[in-house]
Amino acid sequence: MIKELIKTYWDFIYFLKNPVDEIDTDLSSSTKIKRVLFAFLLQLPVMFLAMMAIGTLQELKLIDVQEHAVNKLMMDSPLIVLVLAVVVAPLWEEVVFRAYLLLKLNLPFQVISWFVVLTGKENSDNFKEYVSVNWRKYFRIIIYISAIIFAYIHISNYQITTLVLVLSPILVFPQFITGLFA
Repeated sequence: MIKELIKTYWDFIYFLKNPVDEIDTDLSSSTKIKRVLFAFLLQLPVMFLAMMAIGTLQELKLIDVQEHAVNKLMMDSPLIVLVLAVVVAPLWEEVVFRAYLLLKLNLPFQVISWFVVLTGKENSDNFKEYVSVNWRKYFRIIIYISAIIFAYIHISNYQITTLVLVLSPILVFPQFITGLFA
């Protein structure tokens, strides 16, 4: 198990340096499940440190976590929070922040491709080749921008003040890491 955890770690580091738009189809379902669980385990120490930093900001009275939108909703409707956190949010996040990261699942690209097909096979092939080359070329930037956007969507959980905006890289760091791991 430790060997697999270490391999997952190094695969993740390699992916961060060299992200690619590929799904490893050679892995069995059980290996994929293990990888997801190991990725979660690898996030824990980083999340612990990030949460300690956020806790320190709260202790210094720089932020008020009690004003966090999830805390307010949790007090009013814990069942709704559970359904949102376990079902709705992960599905929404996968569709909005992950599905387009695979070019073959990228809906805007697919829709445009359908229209380009109407102009002829040669145009369609040229368009697909152009997009494919540039997708590979800029994929690293796309991955990191996606993770940053994913993280900063969560800043809306806080009462927005100048100080919260200044501290935002710390406040959204856990979501940024999650965005990279997912």
